[in-house]
This record gives sequence, structure tokens and C-alpha cells, in this order.
Amino acid sequence: MSTTSPGGDGSPFVNQEAHIERINRGEPAPADLQRLVDGIRSLMAWSVSARPEHDCVDFGAVANLVEAAVAALPEGTTLASRYVDDEGRAGVGSFNPNRRGTHPLLGTANPVAPPIFITAADGMVTGDLVFDVHYEGNVGWAHGGFIAAGFDIVCGQSTLASGQGGPTGTLSVRYVSPTPVGVPLRYTGWVDRVEGRKIFVGARLAVVADDRTCATAEAIFIARAD
Repeated sequence: MSTTSPGGDGSPFVNQEAHIERINRGEPAPADLQRLVDGIRSLMAWSVSARPEHDCVDFGAVANLVEAAVAALPEGTTLASRYVDDEGRAGVGSFNPNRRGTHPLLGTANPVAPPIFITAADGMVTGDLVFDVHYEGNVGWAHGGFIAAGFDIVCGQSTLASGQGGPTGTLSVRYVSPTPVGVPLRYTGWVDRVEGRKIFVGARLAVVADDRTCATAEAIFIARAD
């Protein structure tokens, strides 16, 4: 059995920092596409929070505009995958799941994503984000399923500290206190140890303003076989 402490001697992690940054940023979306996605995000948040009886909102008028925009789309543009043919999946160092900024959690060009902004330093991976209103479960709180999804991506990127990577084996989340919507939050993740192909990862989600712990996680990832 071999072990790797958070950061260890730093070398495997340092070798992967550029890869983590590449995954985080992807390729910048065209300006008009980013405008479109930002508008869709605002529309999504508005659609779940607007109250016509209080705000004099005419959902029908907005629906007409959206339907007209959808009708104007070229035919045959819906694909079975967000990946294009030249985006190969071979190797931790070459595959980028956020190449065009369309990742469902990280992608600035994906209206479903919060998005989470990943960085890496000193043996730790951090993920900064704000859950807005369309991630709200109970009043004022982010839904636990979205919280777990964030842990999955942050823990997955943390495995690169071991110089390896692979799919999630198990993910266990402990919800410590309510996770608020509309405020800056931060995930942190690190490698606890490596046993054979099993990479054991720990993580935490906290409110940035007061460092209050919202949730913690433990995960096991399975390194790809040589």
C-alpha cells in the first residue's frame, strides 16, 4: 500500500496544475454565445422566482418571445452529445471535458452550470461558485443534490494530486448546515491517500464570508488501468 498526503512532495500535483486550469477555463465562448447563455441563465432564474400577481409579469408575452427564438433556430442542430468528433477521451493529460466551456458544472457557456470556478495550489483544489435561485431546494437553501454534484467534480479534480485520475467509485456527503443560495461559496478538495488504484479524497464546502462549513465529503476514485 502506498500513501499520498495532501500535497505530498508537490510533484504529482504541480505536474497537473496546468491540466486543472485548462479544464476550468476551457476555450472562451464566442461573445454572442456567452451573451446568449448569460441571458438564458437570467431567464431560468426569473422563471422560477417571478410572481405575476406581485410583479405584473406576463408569462405569455415572454413565452411568445422564447418560442419565436426557438422557431428561428436552424434545423438539425441538436446533437446527441456536447462533444465534437475531434475531442478525444484518451489520457488524463489530453482529455478536456470543458474544452468549449460546456461542462454542466464548470462551463460558462452552459446555462445549467452555476458555474464552478476551479483553481489548484499547494496540493489543494478549490471550487468557487454561487448557487442562485434555480438551485434552491428549501427556502433560501441550495438543494443537496446540486451540492453533491459539486463535490463530485471538485473531488475528481483533486485526484490529479496523486498523478492519476479515473471515474468516481463512491461519494459520501455529510450535510452539516444549510447551504445558502445567492452568496459566494467555496469547495476545497484534497487527496488523503492512495491504495493501489483507489484514490481516497476528502472535501469541504463552506460559506466564503465566515468560513462556516455547509457540508463535507469523502470519495473513492478508481484510477485508470495502465
